Amino acid sequence: MPLPELDTPERVIFEERVKQRLKDLAYFGSRKLDGDSSRFHILFRDEETGEIIAAFARARHPEGQRVETTEISFESQGILPSEEAVLQAVDILLETNLGTPMICDESILDELRGDSLQMIDEGHFRFIGNPRGKLEIYVPVPVNVS
Repeated sequence: MPLPELDTPERVIFEERVKQRLKDLAYFGSRKLDGDSSRFHILFRDEETGEIIAAFARARHPEGQRVETTEISFESQGILPSEEAVLQAVDILLETNLGTPMICDESILDELRGDSLQMIDEGHFRFIGNPRGKLEIYVPVPVNVS
């Protein structure tokens, strides 16, 4: 499905869906990294349009507060240009923000699979196939409660 036209109800629905997914992934990132990094990159594919959404997020844990009070702010967010592949986005991230971990979904991780992707533990991967450096990647993993 193509990206909905601006100023249409479909576009509003798309933007709300993206906003909620960014928020969910940002809170996942803040819990997963838990103080290791207050700044991280988010990359995911919108399931309905196929668009790849990228954002930089920052998590702040107020001292003495519970984890539920984590404050999330977004430095930037946008849709990746259609000609930019996931590997190019990773290359740019490593070139401009070395050391910034990435939170992504399974569809993005699938595009990075291969000899260059090492599994560290469940939901934590390391992308080593770039001459600019290594990238820590975290993916929400479904929990089977049966």
